[in-house]
Amino acid sequence: MGTSGSSGSRAGVETISARNAPALIFEIPLLFETGSEDEFDKVIVVSAPEAVQRERVLARRNMTSEKLASILSRQMPDEEKRRRADFVVDTGRDLSTTERQVRDILACLGLSSGG
Repeated sequence: MGTSGSSGSRAGVETISARNAPALIFEIPLLFETGSEDEFDKVIVVSAPEAVQRERVLARRNMTSEKLASILSRQMPDEEKRRRADFVVDTGRDLSTTERQVRDILACLGLSSGG
């Protein structure tokens, strides 16, 4: 979540901000790895235990253990991302638990989840 994005998307962010949006949410792979986290007011990391993540990723079409290993080799360890985040959503549990975590984070930020 942030008030500014990477330099390539700053104009789009300003346009959205002009509409008085209470928050902007970005999904950014490799946010920490590129050192871009300082461009945002708050960072929320979505995380699952390693075994759950592996099972989910390998269930994707055309995904292999080798491809997953290559992807993970370019990423910061999950533990470090969790440590650096302002908030963490643990998706290793059931959907209702995940939804409750998101509602709690939105409430903490003074935002309504709309439901």
